[in-house]
Amino acid sequence: MLWDKIKQARTKGFLINRVLEVPSVRTVAVPVHALHEPYAVAAISISAVASQMQSHRIENLATLLLDTVGQITQDIAAMYGDVTTST
Repeated sequence: MLWDKIKQARTKGFLINRVLEVPSVRTVAVPVHALHEPYAVAAISISAVASQMQSHRIENLATLLLDTVGQITQDIAAMYGDVTTST
């Protein structure tokens, strides 16, 4: 089940989480990737009461989050250049 969620997130670019600790809450999350790197350096999400997160709303929120992440990535690149972590 976890791998199915990971595959879905990689394919769609976002994850829909039905929070187990709080059954009436839904979350849509999107990773923020380092430029030219396959790994995420951060994530942004929106959580709401499940009754406010129907399928069409989730898709709309995911699109907004993906657009926002794209802007964040561009802003970071403009300010700091390629954001990578050193090990």
